[in-house]
Amino acid sequence: MFYTLHRVVKWFFILLALGTLAWLYTQREALDPVWVWYDVYENGGLQRTEPVPTMQGEGTAVLDGHTFQIKSGGRIYSVRLTGFALPVPPLAPAELNLEKQRREVLRKMVLDKPVQVQVTYSNQNSLLGIVRAGSTNLNTFFVARGLGEFNRAFVKSAPRDIQYSFFAASRAHEKRHLLALKAE
Repeated sequence: MFYTLHRVVKWFFILLALGTLAWLYTQREALDPVWVWYDVYENGGLQRTEPVPTMQGEGTAVLDGHTFQIKSGGRIYSVRLTGFALPVPPLAPAELNLEKQRREVLRKMVLDKPVQVQVTYSNQNSLLGIVRAGSTNLNTFFVARGLGEFNRAFVKSAPRDIQYSFFAASRAHEKRHLLALKAE
């Protein structure tokens, strides 16, 4: 009798554990922030909390899909979006299409509009930064839409909140890409 009761209890707990795992699998979307924070931790960004310098200006010209010019304080600065690898020439037809899309997005969002740049690196009149046009963070917009090749090493020096937004956008892009593949 005791042996049978022991088996029933053991199988009950095994089934309970399997049911819990199945339920957790259905709730995996709720764990996304945990995975994003792990990506930030793995990239060395949890300790970085200091704010980055900010510059305000107005977009004047688009130079390429990741770079544009702003006028601030009577000076012209060249601003490149942080976090992206530059495409290596010669560009394939698909990459040329993507470059045209990036330039069009920059034209619509930046030209003759107020822009805020959180400067992650500066060299005379050249800036590397996180760009906000209105309420839109263009860097994470590019990552989430797959408009640029995100490189996690390029945001290592950024504060943790900025890194978090990059990794969250990257996960959103991966999900969107997987859903598109499933739909095909």
